[in-house]
Amino acid sequence: VSPVVDDHGGTVATATTVTVGSTTPGNIQFTGDVDVLKFTGMAGTAYNVGCTTSTSYLCVVRIRDSAGNLLNSPSYGTSITVTFGASAAEVYSIELSAYYSSYTGTYSVSVSSVVDDHGGTVATATALTLGSAAAGNIQFAGDIDVFKFTATAGTLYTVSCTTSGYYLCIIS
Repeated sequence: VSPVVDDHGGTVATATTVTVGSTTPGNIQFTGDVDVLKFTGMAGTAYNVGCTTSTSYLCVVRIRDSAGNLLNSPSYGTSITVTFGASAAEVYSIELSAYYSSYTGTYSVSVSSVVDDHGGTVATATALTLGSAAAGNIQFAGDIDVFKFTATAGTLYTVSCTTSGYYLCIIS
């Protein structure tokens, strides 16, 4: 009997370091196997972590910050993408496992940065032209889109927002 050599470590200390913009193959090789990958994120940057497999319920993805805090609700399927915003420049870990501990099989994980459609602060706000509209997208949990325009003293302005989702338009 030969011991199984795990393709990726099961803890942050033994995790495989990946690069943003890369795709990494993996294998849930035995019952209860958890593969951990890690990468260094930049504060204020959003990331997509994608997992694909041909095995049902093999891609269970959990993202954690360097303190071990879970940043997403565990997502699973044969092709999923988890998007999250990095709040600090630190090491983020990606835990991969099967929905049922007895499932095994191969997968592929990609990590990419997301270009935010609008800045999240007054300094990075998108300038609006009076009388025109701008489209936006709340791309990840905690995403804020900030817009600005030049106002004239003594003039009243109406600002409106329409959305297909609940609680996405907060004007302040």
